[in-house]
Amino acid sequence: FIAKGLSADGKTLILDGNDAGDNVLELLIPHLMKLTELSSLKLYNYYIGNEGAKLIASVLERLTNLETLSIHDLDHDMPDYNEILGDEYDHQLLSLQESWNDIGDEGAIALASAVQRLERLKELFLDMTNMGAQGASAWGTALQKLTPLTRFALYAPNMTTEGIKALSLGLAELTNLEILCVANNDMGENEIQSMVPALEK
Repeated sequence: FIAKGLSADGKTLILDGNDAGDNVLELLIPHLMKLTELSSLKLYNYYIGNEGAKLIASVLERLTNLETLSIHDLDHDMPDYNEILGDEYDHQLLSLQESWNDIGDEGAIALASAVQRLERLKELFLDMTNMGAQGASAWGTALQKLTPLTRFALYAPNMTTEGIKALSLGLAELTNLEILCVANNDMGENEIQSMVPALEK
């Protein structure tokens, strides 16, 4: 399964789990930990949950060469992304549905703690369903350390106004950001206004 999704150079891994639960992730973790040369990791359609997020976080601590991390299907729609992935993956990616990871605050905090150590990360795409203010705050802190990011996409429909404000503190530090996609987040006028100062920088 892993070999099928691994690129020829061994640096890109794309896994479509079709909403497989964290029990499948447990089986994958020992194998993922051996792929220390990965520069791109993409997990699509996994029902991850809090425990699954913690498992992924344990892997990320070892994948220090990562430049692209996606726990989100939205990256297919990012400009030029099919070109980046190459023709080999186009057909299987274009038909995927939005993932519902149900990561929650606990899982979001675990992932934020691990991801902020990835000094080479340039592209980050996240589906953080059910992430609240605490998870958003953790990611606000993490983003402040991820200054090389050039592309960032976030799907987190349950963020509160306070959570978005906390996240905006991190966005303000992403001075290399070229593309930002904050989609399907149920933001109203107050939430959008709280992001404006960060985007103006």
